[in-house]
Amino acid sequence: MNTSGGNPDRFEAEVAERLRDRGRPDPDQLGALISFAGRLPNRGHSWVTRRFLFAAMAPLLALLVLTAGLVSQSGVASTSSTSPVPSLVAPSALATTMSTVSVTNSPVPSQVASGAPMLPDPSTYAGDARLHWCGGLHNQGTSVLTIFSFAHASDYRERLAALGYSAALEKTDSVLVLVYDGPSPLDLSLGDGRPRTHTPSSGRFDICVGAADWHQRFADVAIDWASLEGTTTPTAGPASPTVLAKLPAGYESSGTNLVWDQTRGVLWYAYVGCGDSSSLYELDPITSKTQQWAIPSNTFGNCQPPTLGLDASGAVWVMESSLLVRFSPDSHAQQSVRLAPDLIDASRTADSRSFPTALAFDGTTALVARINVSALTVVGPDMNLSSVQIPPQTSGATSLAFAGGKIFALAGSRVWVLTRDGGLLASSPTSGASLSVRPDGQVILWLSAGSGRLIAGDGSLTGPVAIPGTLPGNSSWTYFATDWNRRSWYVAPASGYEAIIQLD
Repeated sequence: MNTSGGNPDRFEAEVAERLRDRGRPDPDQLGALISFAGRLPNRGHSWVTRRFLFAAMAPLLALLVLTAGLVSQSGVASTSSTSPVPSLVAPSALATTMSTVSVTNSPVPSQVASGAPMLPDPSTYAGDARLHWCGGLHNQGTSVLTIFSFAHASDYRERLAALGYSAALEKTDSVLVLVYDGPSPLDLSLGDGRPRTHTPSSGRFDICVGAADWHQRFADVAIDWASLEGTTTPTAGPASPTVLAKLPAGYESSGTNLVWDQTRGVLWYAYVGCGDSSSLYELDPITSKTQQWAIPSNTFGNCQPPTLGLDASGAVWVMESSLLVRFSPDSHAQQSVRLAPDLIDASRTADSRSFPTALAFDGTTALVARINVSALTVVGPDMNLSSVQIPPQTSGATSLAFAGGKIFALAGSRVWVLTRDGGLLASSPTSGASLSVRPDGQVILWLSAGSGRLIAGDGSLTGPVAIPGTLPGNSSWTYFATDWNRRSWYVAPASGYEAIIQLD
């Protein structure tokens, strides 16, 4: 520093002016200025002559004290390696005063930061056996953001309301809920170049719920963090439907459709053992009471998806592979007849096979479509067999309906309309899931669960069909039934649901 010559008073005035110009709250430069002031030589002036200097530094020193206090309270300056969970202090609160705070890499959405506490440290559960069932804290290169503990898996209803209903979590087991920081691990190692992780969509999180001997993964979950912590109850979210009955394991492949019995006010469904025991179920949705009967079953293991229906007398028919069973709800009497050879064959779709594919009713008589057979098998209430010839294009129809003296068949991406004697009346190109008959006698082509179109006598589609009840938006339902009044019942085991759900 050049100290020769010049006016000392002017020198210190310029120093004070510089300090005033440097009044921006930058901690690094503030420290440099303090050091600069400390190196000034003793020029023999009194306290009064340095008043400019200290007057300029006073507000900066006060700001330094305030900044240090904020850092100490927030904890953002901590470098401890045992706390990987990011702070939930709003980034905007410190970004202007702490240049070292990163606001771009936090996986926590901005709505979490407002008034929320710090997320639990996942390393707290490092030795918990429940963590093992989700693959630990680091699996396939993924990272766990945080972990919450639920006293009961069923607590998901309040704390993870965005999941809707999940039969897999309807348990009293204590569980850990792992929230992943970005990608989550897949359960299966594919053994090739395909990804072994799943990346959630923006603003969503993948989670794993782990118990002592089971786990369940969920992808793209919208998280209400305050609800997940258990401090508040969610103000909005899918309504939790009423669970009326649990279904047997494997129902997605060995269970029938649901059928509403208008006369008795009950639901019917069946589970076909496919080489093992089979059962028919009657469910009263008002009382949730279920009755169960053992019914005849195939003796071999090659089974097709079973079907259930009611005839005009109220008798329940269960069709599985080659076997057709008739059950009387009044007497509980059972009859059965075989419609195809009782053979074990690895290929059930070979040309030599003729297993049944669809079922409908003309009064108390059952009409059965069969693969590779250009005829409908007619089964009377006494289980005697006859047949009606139909066009070859309709063999193996995936669904049948009978109304107004006409047969409606869904086959080959068309709806075929036939006479009672099998003559072709009309056909219309369309695609759908199944056919059924409404109480007023109109035929419905269901496009999905709860949504369909009416079919005219010429096979054309007319008005839309809507039934009571609202499906949760994140659900893919497989089977359903309705009383056509105000209640509907659904089951979708293919997407994790293992119960009959009532929706008002």
